[in-house]
Amino acid sequence: MMVPKDSDFGLFPFQRIMLRVMARMNESYHVFSRGTSKSFLAFTERYIHADLVPNHHTGIIAGTRKQAASIAKEKIIGDIWKKFPLLESEMQRRRVAGKSLAAYLSGSDYAQFNFKSGS
Repeated sequence: MMVPKDSDFGLFPFQRIMLRVMARMNESYHVFSRGTSKSFLAFTERYIHADLVPNHHTGIIAGTRKQAASIAKEKIIGDIWKKFPLLESEMQRRRVAGKSLAAYLSGSDYAQFNFKSGS
C-alpha cells in the first residue's frame, strides 16, 4: 500500500516475515548473508514503529557517531523515502522565519528525525 503504483519495488516473502517478526517481538536476532537487506528492513521497521507509536524514541549503534549519522541519512533519505514517498509526509517539517525547512536535523555527527506523532 505504501509503494507508488508505478514502482516495481517489492519485498520477498522472507523479508515480509522478517518485518513481521521485528514488529511483533521485543527482540529478534537474524543472521543472514550479504544482499538480504538487513539494515534496510531494520530501518523500515523502526521508521514504521516510530510513526505508529506516539513519543517513541529509538536510535542506532555504529562504530562512531559520524558513521551512525551517515547510515541513518543514507537509509532514510536515500532508501526509504525513495521507495516509499508517502512516509516522508509523516515527518514534522521545521519552520524557521516562516520558511518550511527539511523534516530532519543533521550535522556531521548526528541526524534527528521528528515525526508528527512526537516520536
